[in-house]
Amino acid sequence: MTNNRLITADVVVCGAGTAGAVAAIAAADQGRDVLLIEQSGSAGGSASLGLVTPMMHTGIAGNPMCSYLSLEINLRMTEIGAAAGDGSAFDPTMLPFVLEQMLLERNVHAMLHTTIIGAKRDHRRLTELEIFSKSGRATVSGAMIIDATGDGDVCELAGLNMLHGNEEDGKNQPVSLRYIVGGVDKAAFCEYLKKYYKNSFQPESVSHTVRARRRLPFAFMARRAHMAARPGIRRGD
Repeated sequence: MTNNRLITADVVVCGAGTAGAVAAIAAADQGRDVLLIEQSGSAGGSASLGLVTPMMHTGIAGNPMCSYLSLEINLRMTEIGAAAGDGSAFDPTMLPFVLEQMLLERNVHAMLHTTIIGAKRDHRRLTELEIFSKSGRATVSGAMIIDATGDGDVCELAGLNMLHGNEEDGKNQPVSLRYIVGGVDKAAFCEYLKKYYKNSFQPESVSHTVRARRRLPFAFMARRAHMAARPGIRRGD
């Protein structure tokens, strides 16, 4: 394995979840040369690999999207039958496809199955990363390095201070389990939504998607919690 490669880019984004992938796309839209580093084999992060649905309401009247890229993602997901209504209810297995399509169209260089094992900084600015993959070790540098790992892994490696959890006690949201359910009576489920689901997920749109036999409802129903797809954790059959 090689150990002397130097990879450079204008912008280096660490983590290809919904935050990192969108950051990489936005940077590319500004004409920057972008490198995206991801430890798993696809984009989407916990929203896809961990089945974390739905996209939560913004808490603002009308539930406006965060940016033009949110609108583009929702439109693409809706067009292929992978989302309904405002895009809050979506099929997590199709999100990586849409994000990776957008990354390819913007010529973002994505390095999958790649782990960040070291980081350097100049005072408070990240300057350099050390990565490892099947190709061996390499050094990565960029004018801007963005930590979108979700857990602040790069900041931790660089020895930067971070805040997490409640301000009072530092506790985080508890870990929980998400799962996909099959063999569901779709007609009965649609009636249930109409009768009881009075919130921002627009049950009429979801019901239409269910009746159209699209893939959405199974993940939509399975919203108990979250188990990320990580080595050593086996998903139930």
